[in-house]
Amino acid sequence: MKCDKNEAFPELVEKKYWKEVLNLLGERRGNANNVGDDSVVTEVKEHNALYAIFGYKGITYKLKEDRVKGQYKSASNDYSSIREIPFDRIPRDKTVMLGGTLATHRCDACHGKGEVRCPACNGTGLCKHCNGQGYVIQQGSRWTCSCGGSGWCKECGGSKWVPCKSCNGTGYYQTYREFKASEKEEYFTYSPIDAIIPMIDDMGIESKELFNGTYFKMLNADELEFSEIETLHSAIWDNLGMEETDSFFELTEGKCNEFLDKKNSLVYEKSAYLRTADIIEVLYEYRNKEYSLYIAKDAPSVYCYDSFPGRGSQWFRELFSSIINIGKHKNE
Repeated sequence: MKCDKNEAFPELVEKKYWKEVLNLLGERRGNANNVGDDSVVTEVKEHNALYAIFGYKGITYKLKEDRVKGQYKSASNDYSSIREIPFDRIPRDKTVMLGGTLATHRCDACHGKGEVRCPACNGTGLCKHCNGQGYVIQQGSRWTCSCGGSGWCKECGGSKWVPCKSCNGTGYYQTYREFKASEKEEYFTYSPIDAIIPMIDDMGIESKELFNGTYFKMLNADELEFSEIETLHSAIWDNLGMEETDSFFELTEGKCNEFLDKKNSLVYEKSAYLRTADIIEVLYEYRNKEYSLYIAKDAPSVYCYDSFPGRGSQWFRELFSSIINIGKHKNE
């Protein structure tokens, strides 16, 4: 969306002045004299440029199935899924049981009795070394057996049964699911015109705030707490139009979806900080290459080079009085 012409410095949008401006800036940089003389200014544009910082908060989590022998656990909650839990109640970096998944089962090994036939004596109750005799014969001599002469199995004491190891003798076991969640928070800076980012971040040019705050928040994974998406949409649409609005939401949703595409990931909050600034873009050709120069319209003492002959991307400050003098000289 184009902004209104700068009434204080109307010569800014006239192509004929930019050759001398480029000469001046090239001389001051000391790296490209007579840039303007050797350049062709192809276009001078005015922009109401968007500057945006947007981000999201979310969690990633790992689920685990577990089993315990016996009835040892009690549930501290009744959630069956992490999706049911309010995000502000999900502990971060801590293993938590989903109480709603806790279930008690009869032990299959002992059929709920809590004991099984003694494997040491095969359920006979007799000592396997002396077969219940209480003694053994070795080299023609009679010796008391390791069972102490009782003749009973040392494992079961002659009862023929031992506690079931599968359930620790309880006759039951428990199963449940648990999770461990980690916080994820990311922010991105965006502008359809890259030069506007250092102009606002580093040079502090004048800009207008469109939106600042959280525009989307979930109570839990399936329940919305509030949404200001329409407010944000209107703020961009009313100031910048449909194309800029669509581009912004396509980018922000794309970043969120990149995160959501990861296994067991949830986004619960989105925020944005939006500003616009009026800038002038000068497009020119120098030695068969295309370059561009950006200037803050409301603070014309600040310049930002997107590209310049002999240099990479850069920005710097210059006194606007030099350009005013060029304009006055042309008008004499």
